[in-house]
Amino acid sequence: MADDRLTWHRRIAEVAASIVSEAFGEDLVGRLEELARPAVAIRSEGSFVIDLRKWEYDLPEHFLRTAPEAALRLAQAAAG
Repeated sequence: MADDRLTWHRRIAEVAASIVSEAFGEDLVGRLEELARPAVAIRSEGSFVIDLRKWEYDLPEHFLRTAPEAALRLAQAAAG
């Protein structure tokens, strides 16, 4: 049951991202880059960043499977 809900929510998110990207010309990967850069910068200053591993590894890995160009952009943004 929980897996069905996660699949359903993932599909809703995919469609919403597609609509925002296509209909409004938004660069969603660019938005994620904008969020990743400050998180990495704060860490380099010695601050703790919740779930930074997700920014550095999990998010680019997800995009590597679905959109390799986006994965490269996010990895570069997370690298600082």
